Amino acid sequence: MITTISEAVLGFLLSILLGVSGAVLLASSKLIEKSVYPYAIILQTIPIVAVAPIIVIWFGAGMNAIVIIAFLIGFFPMLSNTLIGLNSTDHNMKNLFYLYNAGSLQTMWKLRIPAALPYIVAGLKISCTLGVIGAIVGEYIAGIGGGKGGLGYAITVAASRLQTPYLFACGLSASVLGIAFFLLVNAFSKWMLSSWHESEMRTDN
Repeated sequence: MITTISEAVLGFLLSILLGVSGAVLLASSKLIEKSVYPYAIILQTIPIVAVAPIIVIWFGAGMNAIVIIAFLIGFFPMLSNTLIGLNSTDHNMKNLFYLYNAGSLQTMWKLRIPAALPYIVAGLKISCTLGVIGAIVGEYIAGIGGGKGGLGYAITVAASRLQTPYLFACGLSASVLGIAFFLLVNAFSKWMLSSWHESEMRTDN
């Protein structure tokens, strides 16, 4: 599980970094968005099982390929949710920033990104569980054997040896890992949004 956790976390962090950065870049220019976003959609529609062998050829079998596979699965939800949030900023607020001569960077940093935080959090909740799935799928195709193998490798070995109890244990461990990731991200979202956003504020019955 430790191996799978490290791969899933690295892939998840990469999806956050590049997903949010890419969304900010796309939201800053409609021309860039119309030019690049369709390719991101195409990348999302290609089955990861079809792409994984190419990744193994380019980056070699092992942790690098697994992290990239985990990143690819979690990247699009982060990009898409963040972009929707950035494009959903209140027009009246954007006009107010324009009246006060705020630059595009100031508007992005002080208005559009804070307004997009609920959407970013929604992307985090999706990508965190997909990161675990991506790590396990990557271990099926590009995993390391022996003591360095993760849950995906353990599932492969258990299936080939018909070790049904061990197979159930690995599947349950993967499920617990995904739930733990989700609960951590959910706790983070409550901490970040509970003081100001309706989605996480406590309501009195």
